[in-house]
Parts: sequence; structure tokens; C-alpha cells
Amino acid sequence: DPAVAIPTAVSFLIGFALFGTISYLPAYLQIAVGTSATRAGLALTCLMAGVIVTISLSGRSISRTGRYKAFPVVGTALAAVGLALLGLVRPATPGLALVAVLLLIGLGIGLTMQVMMLVAQNGAPRADLGATTSAVTFLRQIGASAGVAVVGALITARFTDRLPAGLADRLPGGVGALSVGGLAALPPDLRATVAAAFGDAAPPVFGFVAPLLGVAFLLTLALPARPLRQTAHADSPS
Repeated sequence: DPAVAIPTAVSFLIGFALFGTISYLPAYLQIAVGTSATRAGLALTCLMAGVIVTISLSGRSISRTGRYKAFPVVGTALAAVGLALLGLVRPATPGLALVAVLLLIGLGIGLTMQVMMLVAQNGAPRADLGATTSAVTFLRQIGASAGVAVVGALITARFTDRLPAGLADRLPGGVGALSVGGLAALPPDLRATVAAAFGDAAPPVFGFVAPLLGVAFLLTLALPARPLRQTAHADSPS
């Protein structure tokens, strides 16, 4: 049933894109940009603020009108554009511009993520409601795990390629364990080289995820627009 299969597939792609991005964005901000952990956390708060705002607004609108299809279509488009713009970010990019891009991504994710659960539950037969709910959640988590792994591997590979010969072996703990503390332990000239290499390696990988949300956008165009159920079924007490 496309009313169940499409939301499940979109949830996988949303999980891949969202968690693959936010898992490494703080490291980029601290290592390449030189911002503090607090400010890096505040940047992610802007993304999550966008999610909360559009989840709330879309939920109220769907409750009032019973129509849901426009929200994931617009949401996946916004998130795809936001991730494409995030791929163009560089350490010299103004902080307000980065915050605006993260807010755009959050607004798009918020219009899509919970609506997909609603659509799947609305399309599932009563007997399969629990299985459908768990399948959407499970696939979203699988997407998140895959996103973290793939994005991390790509960033590490690009970062290693951009380091001068022999420098990777001098990093405390190696390339895969690069941290703000390890970076601070390096001499100033090497510290700047490592930060520049990481700043050049990470953002394009975020942009690589944007086509996946383009696929999610195409899937939402095929999403059936069915009337929402008006009753909640419950077994009669024995």
C-alpha cells in the first residue's frame, strides 16, 4: 500500500539526512570554525527550533482541515534546498547565514517527519496499526544509523586526503579520533592546517545528502491523499 510504503521510505531518508548531518556539524563548527561547544550546541538548537515550530503548525492545520499531503511535499523540498546550501558553507561563512540554513532544514524536517507517521497510521488496517507504527520508527532509526556511518566515513576519507603527507600519523588518536582537545595539543601551524583540511572536507559531504531528500520529495508527490479517519477503534471490554 503506497500510503504505508511511501511514508516508511521517506522516514528512512529523513533519518539518514537529519542524523547524518547533525552528528558531525558540531565537530565542524568546533574544529574548522573554532567556535565553542556552547555555540555549536546553540546552532543545532536553531535547527531543532525549526522542527518544533513546523511540527506544531502542521499538526494544528491537519487537525483543522484533514489535509496533509502539501506538508511533506513542501518540507522535503525545503530540507533538500537547506542541505544543498549547507554543502556550500565554509569556515568564513557568517554565523547568521549558517543559522538561517539550519533553520531552513529544521522547518523542512518538521513539516515531514511526524506527518509521515500520521499518514502511515491512517493508511494501515486496524489489525496492522502497531506493526506499521513500529516499522516507520524502526526504518527511521536504521536510516539514522546508516547516515551517521556513511557521512562519517566520507568526511574521514576526504579529511585524510587533504592532510599533508605524514600529518595524519601525528594526530592524537589518529584521524578517526580527532577532537578539539587533540587539535589544541598540536603546534599552532599544524593546528591551522588540520582545521583548514577539516573545514574543506566536511561541508560538501553534507551537500551530498541533499539528493536523497530530492528522492524523498519525488516520493511525497506520489503520496495518496486519503481522508483522515474520524474515529478511534477500541475493543469492547470483555
